[in-house]
Amino acid sequence: VSAFLLTRSSDLDLENQKPKGKLDAAISEWLDGLSCMDSSKNTYIRVLRSWNKWLMNNKHYNAMGATRFDVHEFRDSLIKTKEPHTVCHYLSVLRMFYRFLSINYGKTDIMSGIRGVKRQKYGHKQTLSDERLIKLFGSIDRTTEKGGRDYLVLMLMMASAAYADSAV
Repeated sequence: VSAFLLTRSSDLDLENQKPKGKLDAAISEWLDGLSCMDSSKNTYIRVLRSWNKWLMNNKHYNAMGATRFDVHEFRDSLIKTKEPHTVCHYLSVLRMFYRFLSINYGKTDIMSGIRGVKRQKYGHKQTLSDERLIKLFGSIDRTTEKGGRDYLVLMLMMASAAYADSAV
């Protein structure tokens, strides 16, 4: 797993293949201490890279200089482009990393107490209103073979309270 997030080749100690920068050294140490699969570590690297890129573009400093206010802004920007589950995953990775920094480097844990976003519970499906059901059934042309089939499938779903993905 390559932990060299932001280093240029000039920032590497080529003899030891270790980063010279504090951020990449901390990330490398953090990843080395995790007992998880390389695919998980690569995912963590992508999250940290995204976080650091956002910081560099918006704040002009890296993750070592970030504040709680930055985390709130980053979370708000993620909410605009990512699903709630993904936003929570990003925040979870940042929580782990900043907890590591607080324990091993004496940095303030800027993630402490920062909440994720509300997620829809799995298995909870929205139902159609009566008006939308009437409109849906009214839109089917039952004089055609396909329309008759669609009408029967919808009636079966209504009678058995089936979800669309289980009726097919």
